[in-house]
Amino acid sequence: MTLVQIGTAECTSTPSEGGLPNIAIADGDHSFAAAHTGDNNQARANGPGSRATAARGDNNIATATGDHSNAGAVFSENGVATATGTNSSATVSLSTNGRATAAGSDTYADAGMGDGNTATASGAGSSATALRGDGNTAIARGGCTASALDSDNLTVTCP
Repeated sequence: MTLVQIGTAECTSTPSEGGLPNIAIADGDHSFAAAHTGDNNQARANGPGSRATAARGDNNIATATGDHSNAGAVFSENGVATATGTNSSATVSLSTNGRATAAGSDTYADAGMGDGNTATASGAGSSATALRGDGNTAIARGGCTASALDSDNLTVTCP
């Protein structure tokens, strides 16, 4: 287990259940990083008020970069959640090999409840959701909303 706290940042972690450590790194006033329950979970929060959680599975990575950004990869295997930008949010949950990327201010990406779902939101105000199925992809750019739901191998792109 590795913890790195800088300033008023806070980290929590539990010992790894396997050979690779859980790692939590927080840097920024009142930022928070948690890596728990599993093997090789990595959480990195960078920026004031940012939060990153990688937990309840193995090989999950959550990276939140930007003021009040939030990233969570939980109850998953090999999940990657990346939030970059002020008030951005990326979540991977209840999945295997899920990917959620929110890039830009006030962006939202959610991938989960299946295998290999991918949600990518880029550009201020964009929202992408890929849930409840396998191999779904949602790509939102330029402030629009894309949802790939309740199917398998569905791709939705906007604009």
